[in-house]
Amino acid sequence: MSISHIALCDLSKITEEQFFLREFNLSLNYESKDQEFDDSSNVIVSDNPKNWTRFLSSAPENSILFILIGNETYEPWKYEIFNDIKSISRALIYNPPRPCAYLTILKSLMGNLLDGGLISTGRPGSVFRDFRTSQYTKRKLANIQMRYQYLELPQGYCNSFVTQLSLLSEPLANLLSRNQSLYSEEFQIELASHIKKIKDFSYLGQLGHHRRATCLRVAARGHGVEIPSKVGFGGLEYDGDLTYLNNLLQTKFPLVPPGAFNNYNHRYSESLLTGGLPAILAQNSLDPSSNKNWTRNLPFPAGHSFRFLMRELSKITESEFKELQNKAFKEDLARVVNAKDFLNSMLS
Repeated sequence: MSISHIALCDLSKITEEQFFLREFNLSLNYESKDQEFDDSSNVIVSDNPKNWTRFLSSAPENSILFILIGNETYEPWKYEIFNDIKSISRALIYNPPRPCAYLTILKSLMGNLLDGGLISTGRPGSVFRDFRTSQYTKRKLANIQMRYQYLELPQGYCNSFVTQLSLLSEPLANLLSRNQSLYSEEFQIELASHIKKIKDFSYLGQLGHHRRATCLRVAARGHGVEIPSKVGFGGLEYDGDLTYLNNLLQTKFPLVPPGAFNNYNHRYSESLLTGGLPAILAQNSLDPSSNKNWTRNLPFPAGHSFRFLMRELSKITESEFKELQNKAFKEDLARVVNAKDFLNSMLS
């Protein structure tokens, strides 16, 4: 797949570079500076729209596609700033504001308590702080106004994940050298020979805040999952350790515990791409907004308690696993395809 679109990016590197390249046919021109519009590109990738004031104000009306990354804490101004910028035609937004029901806040609170959230983990946060934060988040989301065309940008996968895949075999490395989509049938068929599901659960990463640590304690005590804390673990660049990918290839239900704020991260898509079904809460106790996690349709308490979720996953049959995994994979792919179509409808 040849590179056909260039996007300006004011950052030095982003973890989704490979995702943009392979799924959106988009190459990033890093460390681009704000300047007068010169028609060299009409796509911007940034976590801060204020860094592009001159460019956006000098560009023709309805000429710019802005890809807003980051904003895990739902800062309203980052969404609303585009309302008054005439050059913005549309935007792809990671973590867009979504509806948030009070019943979900209560379910998330109860799930936190069922997982032993009142017991100290030695990590920042608490059940009651999460509950207050979720109510504040609900009020903030309800007041955000967006008067332009936008679509969700899926989190996708990270750079280090792609590098690790390239080291599995020469055929996979050859496919990746051609910027092959990881969702493509050709890539998935080749990857399938490396997938051997020999354990139910695994995790590699940092302990994080109180809610994540609570979930991981449930996994360790209830299911014997080893919980290593890897300092500096991230997706920007490969660090020479293949343990993360090997765990994904061998695990039916890779653990995707809550992040620092919102509930969705690279582990979700990476689990699906390697034939697993991510063990993820329907909603995070910090972020009760609606989402497209496959667990959103699970009844309470399985959707909001790691204890009950892992218990349910342990009981499903092989045929049920394959059905759920295939459905979740197709839903994740559909989000990527919709975002790509949204982008291409402007660039074509």
